[in-house]
Amino acid sequence: MSHAPISGYCEHALALQSVFTHVVSQTLDDAHEHDLHLRHVNTRLRVIADESMLSRALGCLLSHAVEVTPSGGVLLGCRARGGHVVIEVWDSRPGIPQAQRADLFTPGTAYGQNLTDRGLGLVLAHRLSSAMAGQLSVYCSAAGGCVMRLVLPQAPK
Repeated sequence: MSHAPISGYCEHALALQSVFTHVVSQTLDDAHEHDLHLRHVNTRLRVIADESMLSRALGCLLSHAVEVTPSGGVLLGCRARGGHVVIEVWDSRPGIPQAQRADLFTPGTAYGQNLTDRGLGLVLAHRLSSAMAGQLSVYCSAAGGCVMRLVLPQAPK
């Protein structure tokens, strides 16, 4: 699915460390209220993206992870993979039922009905990811725990 360009979009090489530090600090109080550990892994990687859009998308993903994780923690990190950077938000939630996974990024579906934001944070993160030529996906383990992955083009060194 393609989206029309967003007005004001400014794509450039962006250091992830400052974005990670910012979005984690913005979400830290909420994580503490839920008695969760929230941290990020330091990185030197850079991506081609818009800083405000990426910050907003990652903020939505972290807020979602904090809301749905009853105990344990949330981790933000990334790694380089073949010309791209895979940004990951790991959490220790019980998992998402298979029947609801296909509709995670669709507004008004069953998955979001019991969430504070009605699931719109994931929808927004998905749309922002697409607007930055990225891909957002969610994987869950049968034993519990999920990872939300945002893949973006890696900036040249």
